[in-house]
Amino acid sequence: IDDLGFVRLYDFFYLPMDVHNRSNVGYAFINFWKPEDAEQFRGVFSEHRFQKFQSRKISSVCSAHVQGLDENLKHFENRAVTHARNDQYRPIVFEGNCRADFEEAVAGAKARLAAKGTSNAPLAPAAGPRGRRPAAEWSPPSAAGPPPTGGHGCGS
Repeated sequence: IDDLGFVRLYDFFYLPMDVHNRSNVGYAFINFWKPEDAEQFRGVFSEHRFQKFQSRKISSVCSAHVQGLDENLKHFENRAVTHARNDQYRPIVFEGNCRADFEEAVAGAKARLAAKGTSNAPLAPAAGPRGRRPAAEWSPPSAAGPPPTGGHGCGS
């Protein structure tokens, strides 16, 4: 998404992966800083064809049922993927322009939510493959490895 003009416009990215096949499962969760950036993403990625992987699949985009960085962190906090030994399968969080440690980001989100008095607010159940889709639903087949983390100006 960075190559198509969205570098530094989001603070949360999670591309669920099938760990046995080392390929994505066909959708992603992205939290944009501003609603207009999410809308621009929708325009670019709705019916987008991923040429790099010679796929016949066409992407679609819809709004997620969980909105905001803190709410996404809370939602994913106790999911098995966030405790994976290999962090390439974990959600990616950016603070400023640099990749942040997931556990530290969750701790910060908990503190902010507690200060707002929303730390115990119930979340909707996680959407499955047949349920509502996250912020971006896409299908670059056989994309091995984690999503790229470059382009965020961290010097790593």
